Amino acid sequence: MTESELLELFGYSPDWIAAGVIDLELLRRQYDRYEKSDDKNSEHYRNGAFVDYLRRASRLTDGAIEQVLALTDVGYDLRISRATQLIESDILSDEQFARLARTPWMQDPAVAKVHARHGLLRLLCRTGLTSATFELIQTSRDSFVHDAVLGHSQVTRDQLLWLNEFGANRSIRNRARYALRSSRHRGELTDLAAGLVGSFASRNNDVDGYWGLGLLRLLVHRAGVRVLRFDLKTATAEPLAPITAAVVRVYCDKLEQQLTQRRIPAGEVLKAEINVEFGVEANPLKSASTYGEPVRCTVVLVDHRNRVIRKSLLTNCGPHDPARETRSARVGK
Repeated sequence: MTESELLELFGYSPDWIAAGVIDLELLRRQYDRYEKSDDKNSEHYRNGAFVDYLRRASRLTDGAIEQVLALTDVGYDLRISRATQLIESDILSDEQFARLARTPWMQDPAVAKVHARHGLLRLLCRTGLTSATFELIQTSRDSFVHDAVLGHSQVTRDQLLWLNEFGANRSIRNRARYALRSSRHRGELTDLAAGLVGSFASRNNDVDGYWGLGLLRLLVHRAGVRVLRFDLKTATAEPLAPITAAVVRVYCDKLEQQLTQRRIPAGEVLKAEINVEFGVEANPLKSASTYGEPVRCTVVLVDHRNRVIRKSLLTNCGPHDPARETRSARVGK
C-alpha cells in the first residue's frame, strides 16, 4: 500500500507526518499488525502511535506542542484524549504546562480537570507537603491528588484526619483511617524497639543462665568477627552458631509477644533486626555500667510504609568467664 492509502486506512491526516509523530516505516509496521489482528479500529492505532511518540520524546519545543495539539483525525476524534495525554506526560516544562492554562483547551471540562490535577501534583513535587500546598489540595475533590497525599512521606496526622473525614471517595477515607491507626503503631514500634534493645543489652538477656552478651563477646573473640546480625523476621543469625541460634529464637519470641500485646499486626513490620557491634569507641562522657570493652546494640524496625525505626544502646561487655560470673537462678525454671 502507498503512504496515502495507509494514512487513509488508519485515519491519519497528513499533518501527523509533518509533525514527526509518524513516518512511513511506522505505518507499515501498523499495517502488518492490522492484517494479523482482529482489531480493525483505526483510532486504536492512532492512539498507540501518539502514546509511543510521547514515550520517545524527552522534551518538546513550543512549536512541537502546537503541532501535536493541532493534529486532526479522519474518523473518530481523539483530540481531547491527546491533550490530556500530553498534560499527563512528564515532558512539559513548568512554563509550558502553565501556558496551557491560558489556551482554549481549558474550555473542555475533561482537559481542565486533568490540568488542575497535574498542576497540584507538580506543586506537591516542587514544594513538598507544606501547609500552603495542602490548603490548595483541600479545595480539590480529585482522588488522584488525595492518593498522592496519602502516599507522601511528609503527611501529618492532621492531614490524615482531614482525609479521613473529607477524602474524595470511600477508598481514600478508609486508607486515611488505616494510616491513622498505623501512625499510632509507629509510636508503639518506637517503644517496642527501645524495649528490645534495652533487654538485649541487659543482664536479663541470659542463655542457659549466663549473660547472653558475654557469650556473644566470647564468640566474636574466637571467630575473629566484630559484628553479629539477628534477623527476627526469618529467625536467622550471622554468623550461625549454637549461641546465636539460641539468642535469635529468644528475641523472635519477644518480638512476637510484644506485637501481640500491642495489637500490632505482624504484617506491619517488614523488617526486624538486632545488630551487635563490638570494638566500638567508648563514650568519654559516660561511665561504664559493667566491665569489658564497649559494644553497641542496635534494633532496626521497618514498618509497612518503609519507615525506619532505629534504637541503639552503648554498653560494656567482656567475654564470658564462668569463673567470674554467677549462673542465674532463673535457669531451669
